[in-house]
Amino acid sequence: MKLILIVIPFFFIHCSKAQTLVFKNPEFLEVVLKQYPEIDLNKDNQIQQEEADKVKELDLTEQNLGDAQDVDKFKNIEDLSLSLNHIEKIKLDGFKHLIKFYCAGNNLKELEISNLPVLTHLACGVNQLVNVTIKNCPNIISLNAMNNQIKSIDLTPFKKLQFLVIDNNKLEKLDLSNNTELVQIIITDNPIKNIDITKNQKLKMDILYIDESATIIATKEQMSQYKTRETLETLGK
Repeated sequence: MKLILIVIPFFFIHCSKAQTLVFKNPEFLEVVLKQYPEIDLNKDNQIQQEEADKVKELDLTEQNLGDAQDVDKFKNIEDLSLSLNHIEKIKLDGFKHLIKFYCAGNNLKELEISNLPVLTHLACGVNQLVNVTIKNCPNIISLNAMNNQIKSIDLTPFKKLQFLVIDNNKLEKLDLSNNTELVQIIITDNPIKNIDITKNQKLKMDILYIDESATIIATKEQMSQYKTRETLETLGK
């Protein structure tokens, strides 16, 4: 009996590691294998869990994808790009190793990311987003959400945020008081009337992009270094 008790658990552990993954979207599997044939170690045109666990990067930019929910099979991924596809909804949860995530240039109407403890870069611009849900992602340094329909966004959890690009949206207000590490912001083409940057002493005032119609609440030292958008454009010629 002791021999049986030892052999059976080993058998189940071995089978679990060799488990062939079932993809809800067969097209996603085809694209992954086409872009990364080296993932398929045993050359069976399938992906086992053990193979998926070894994947660190997936660049699936411009692959005509309409559904990417099967990305949840690759939980150890560190760098993920789904940009320039036709995806309407993305939900990422519990990717403990994901550092960079790009999904710009889709048809996104829903974006929900949560429990990504090491995520530093998020780019979700040029979509149709009205709201963006970001939970338990405390290490975001760079956020690009330009060219959407976003009406409000809570940036208070992102204490390490340095670069914010959220121009051409529908924001009427933006609270930056908790983002003391900010270096650059681009928030033009929003109906923002007032913006308080007194807590953002690391902002580079000579590359500050804010609409001329917005009232800037800042310290005297900050304003002495500020160059208007028109001035920046003139200097760039």
